[in-house]
Amino acid sequence: MMCKLREKCECGRRTVLRAKIPCFLLLLFFAFTLLAGCSEPSSSNSEASATVSETPSGDDPGTVPGEDSEVIEPKFYVGLPGEREDRFSIAYAQAENLTLNPFLDVQETDVFMPHNFVYDKLLHYNKSGGLYESNILESIDLNGSELHLRLYSDISFHNGFSLSANDVIQTFLLYQSSGHELGQQLDESTASFSMDDNFTIRVILSDNENAALTLFDCMGKIPILPYQIWGARIPAGTDLKALQEINPLPAIGSGPYRLLREDDYVLILEKLTQQTENVNQAFYDNYPQYLVYYKYQRGDLALAALAHNDLDILLRPEDAHPLEAKEDILESFADIPFWEQSSAENIFTLSVQEKRMGIALNPASEHLERISARRAVQSILLRLANTQQGLYPRVPNIVSLPAGNQLTLPSILPHTLTRVDYQLLPDTSPQMTNIYLSESGWERDPLSGLIVDENDEIVELDFYYPVSTTELSNVCRQIADIAKENGLAIVAREVSADEWQKRLQERDYDLIYMESLADESLPQMISRIQLWPGLEAWSEQEDNSDFAAESGRNLLRQCRNDALAFNSIIAHLKDLNVFLIENNLFIPLGIAYETGGIGNVQYFSSDLSEDLQNH
Repeated sequence: MMCKLREKCECGRRTVLRAKIPCFLLLLFFAFTLLAGCSEPSSSNSEASATVSETPSGDDPGTVPGEDSEVIEPKFYVGLPGEREDRFSIAYAQAENLTLNPFLDVQETDVFMPHNFVYDKLLHYNKSGGLYESNILESIDLNGSELHLRLYSDISFHNGFSLSANDVIQTFLLYQSSGHELGQQLDESTASFSMDDNFTIRVILSDNENAALTLFDCMGKIPILPYQIWGARIPAGTDLKALQEINPLPAIGSGPYRLLREDDYVLILEKLTQQTENVNQAFYDNYPQYLVYYKYQRGDLALAALAHNDLDILLRPEDAHPLEAKEDILESFADIPFWEQSSAENIFTLSVQEKRMGIALNPASEHLERISARRAVQSILLRLANTQQGLYPRVPNIVSLPAGNQLTLPSILPHTLTRVDYQLLPDTSPQMTNIYLSESGWERDPLSGLIVDENDEIVELDFYYPVSTTELSNVCRQIADIAKENGLAIVAREVSADEWQKRLQERDYDLIYMESLADESLPQMISRIQLWPGLEAWSEQEDNSDFAAESGRNLLRQCRNDALAFNSIIAHLKDLNVFLIENNLFIPLGIAYETGGIGNVQYFSSDLSEDLQNH
């Protein structure tokens, strides 16, 4: 009986074994197949050369329930392209800020957004040379209110289709019809645009005095889209919200990079140099072969990657001076076990925004309509030293930009190009201040020491500034204190941002805090300078001994005209600087910065980071 039972069991095991052998062979075959599929060469650097990709979730029979009843999805590793030295690695402090959608301005100031490298624009502003350049436009001809844009005939999108005038026009129309801010600027600056031929666009400008400059500003910001793809994907009348939710996105442009791959963990762009006779592609020779955007879900992991040389740039906007931001980041590295203090010299910060800060003097004010009075006030207020240090108290050894460079910003020209003779500035010695007072009919009251006018009334100036930062408020109050110590009664009035803007627009002040927009463009700069009474485009005020209003308007007009001609803008901006100084209209306080990122130079220089930032 036992023998029969053993025979029966052995027979059963042989039956089961025969059934298992095919399954085992099938699994073995699948394993070898998977290994063969993953056996492509990978980077010789193994430190961080892989990302994780997941199969889609759902009713996949390959999923296995874990002990905690959660579904565990099978994963495999996909190696990154090239060597570490070929990959410029970028991450966002907030992963949701990464987007390829040109209509989704999560961070308006983020110049590292991948769509800036995938899509090209009609114009780029060369900050070092002070002129517009283009990889798409062969020529621009302006005749009165008519503008002709001639495209190179051999520019192609990444899919091989030629870039034509129709692509430009349809892109403009899409921005206009969607209600995008840049489309609204197109509405303000153009009356119409049409095709003369496949590579020529004719634009009729609006009657707005700044129409051409506003259009140029748009041409430097609007990415040209391949209409043969976007036109088929986007229904007529699509609004901005729908454009911002396009999925999947047809990420094809004519820029120096094309989309290589995107998954849940990484987005990769590959450099693609066009073979064209007309465009100088040597500009991109120093660009890395790949731009790799990591999608870290936790900020501490991104910081650790930066400290470990796995990242070249961590994009983390901060309303702080770059030197202050660097100190903060190095302090946070102190808690990372593998961080070496000797590597601190590799860390640098990027400033993505600058704005000019100062005090405007109102030449239409009852107290300041005489130029000698404005000169006396400037003579006193220019004694206020270290205002930049007051704006950034945590940053040691900071030096404010000299007063002679009071106009220029990086988005217009480098600081050094519009430097003027500092002897044009009022003398700040007490002796010269007294001479300026005498010329204005003012004098010091012998009892109180305060400055009084011809009627022996105390000269009291209202100084308005907005509620902003504690540091700015402290500097503005310090200005009033310095003035009072020198006998000038200035009443510092902190007001809401709305009231401050209203007083600027209505020219209702004696003194007022004035700041440029961050990375101010040429049209924005002209609009700001037109805030002074007499410099408005519609003003008919003539030159007089106290204020050369007509000359100022002519300078602004020359800046507009010569900016379009791509020349002479530097000389006119110098003249504009001299005009503000000679008419005693502005007292510079310093520069406000915003830090845009933290970098590591282990693999790529900070110069390359700036080149990519200025692309």
